[in-house]
Amino acid sequence: MWELFLKGERGPGVLILQGLVWPAAAGNVAWSLATLILVEAKWDAPAAQLLVGVGVLLALSLYLTIEWVITERRHGDVDGWYVAGDLLIMLGVIAFAITFAAQARAAPVLLPAWVWLGWVFFFGSIGHALLFWGASRRRWLMTGVHGVGVVLLAVLAGLFDCPVAGTAIALLFVIVGWVIVGSLLPYRETPHASHPQAGGS
Repeated sequence: MWELFLKGERGPGVLILQGLVWPAAAGNVAWSLATLILVEAKWDAPAAQLLVGVGVLLALSLYLTIEWVITERRHGDVDGWYVAGDLLIMLGVIAFAITFAAQARAAPVLLPAWVWLGWVFFFGSIGHALLFWGASRRRWLMTGVHGVGVVLLAVLAGLFDCPVAGTAIALLFVIVGWVIVGSLLPYRETPHASHPQAGGS
């Protein structure tokens, strides 16, 4: 069952990723952005809070756009591990977008939004380390970039209780690091040969 789901370009995992998870992530980010602007503007929220919140969601949109472009460029060179890694990240993006909008209305949430963004960065770091997106010279750099994002969130949003500012700084750092590393080094040089064979159900 696991092997079937992780079958390459035309496997069920790829179809779910492209046809359901990606549109859901993009739709939730767009909905959260609209909710933030309409709700916080109506409730006369501080301008700085509104601008930072909008900036965070716009930055997240940029994150999604970059990932989408990378995936499209690698069409036909996407295997099951790539799909599994992207699924984990997109689930975190969806949860973050929904929670971020809920917190703008002071609604109770299961976990703070910054924790879900930490999920995204954590699995981004682990995924690169474990070759989910292939082996290249940028592997450990991207592992480190996402890892620093997790640390920034933990320190700024968790320890110092500055969730919005911490989220903005961590997200900006990861995006800038992603762009710099991606512009300097090729994305992938070798196939996923290092992965163990998928097994079990």
